Amino acid sequence: MDVPHPFDEAVATVKALAPAVRSESVPVDDCLGRILATEAVARIDVPPFDRAMMDGFALRVDGELEEGITFSVTGTLAAGDAPTGSPPAGSAVRIMTGAPMPADTNAVARFEWCEESTSSQHGTTAASASVRLLRSVRAGESVQPRGQDGGAGTVVLGHGVRLAGAHLSLLRTYGIAHLSVAKRPTCSIIVTGSELCRDTEALLAPGQIYGANDAYLSGALTTDGIAVTECSYVEDSRDAIRTALVKAVASSDFVILTGGVSAGDYDYVPRVIADLGGQIAVRRVLMRPGSPLVAATVEGAVVFALSGNPAAGFVQFETLVRPVLRQAMGWHDEPFPASGRLLHTVKQKPVRHTRILRGAARIEGGVVVVDTEMAQAAGQISSFASANCLVRLDEPHVEAGTVLPLRFLDGALSSR
Repeated sequence: MDVPHPFDEAVATVKALAPAVRSESVPVDDCLGRILATEAVARIDVPPFDRAMMDGFALRVDGELEEGITFSVTGTLAAGDAPTGSPPAGSAVRIMTGAPMPADTNAVARFEWCEESTSSQHGTTAASASVRLLRSVRAGESVQPRGQDGGAGTVVLGHGVRLAGAHLSLLRTYGIAHLSVAKRPTCSIIVTGSELCRDTEALLAPGQIYGANDAYLSGALTTDGIAVTECSYVEDSRDAIRTALVKAVASSDFVILTGGVSAGDYDYVPRVIADLGGQIAVRRVLMRPGSPLVAATVEGAVVFALSGNPAAGFVQFETLVRPVLRQAMGWHDEPFPASGRLLHTVKQKPVRHTRILRGAARIEGGVVVVDTEMAQAAGQISSFASANCLVRLDEPHVEAGTVLPLRFLDGALSSR
């Protein structure tokens, strides 16, 4: 029997199996949730011209203009208009927020800083003939210079960023139409177990239970942007598992199996992987729950065989498999990237294994605290409904107040 890997050693070993990140060019509007494979570089200056930041009057100011000075008004500019030339000396242009500044003007006197006189009526709007300053105006007042937010050729976002809606808005502002992003890997799911019933509307036969592992795995993969090529249920048969695995490795970058991975009479998965010439990198891990785990390569695909126990498989996927899948997308993810303060003392039997507990984390007084007083048995999955993190324990006895490594499951914390 292969020697089991300590948890950290297993993490390093499975990460080494991840294929190199591949990239493709994608229209920016289709990049939500994708990972930048290269830097995104601005195509234009932002803003692309000097623009008014307030409604008012565009003026030429050398240093500072004192209050009381009067200007004639020679025209109006709205956002989207193009200036036609320089206003005459001693004149002003009525201007709206976002409009380009006329040539040879460099300040905006806000409407509330001015007293207007009108000469004619056009419909319901009076045209200003002149305007008098009610307060002094400095050069640059209420004007955003061209390129202040960023110039053409500057790096807008670095590689490795997972793109959210705000990022896409930013990129479009800089005139970026296409992005080089990491290709999304493909993954097949194979759920093994003759006792499993896939149809939850069907009545269970004696000895059967409803299958559930694929629901979580499919949801997690889809959330991360990984295409699920196929999801199949197979009985505990060496031939059936072999047929399903041969098909899966031919069509997917990754394959995740659940069940049949331990050392029982009907645990065929490790033997099938070996039959197919698979290179097994990990056979067992010193972790609880989830010690039986196989990580291998078969015909160029990365294969993970997880426990069929939903709670153990969930922990294995989150801490060992998901970071590898994300790595293949150019997304850096560590098994336990966060930390929190333990609310209650934990006492366990001494073992060599790294224990991974379910926890409920929240913010109290500006500090992340975590409660692990919930069902932790490998056969109990109901507590996952109230858990929002996993907690790593490397010692059997941990006192309340100890800061421990966390992995958040839903990315959200609540405050009491």
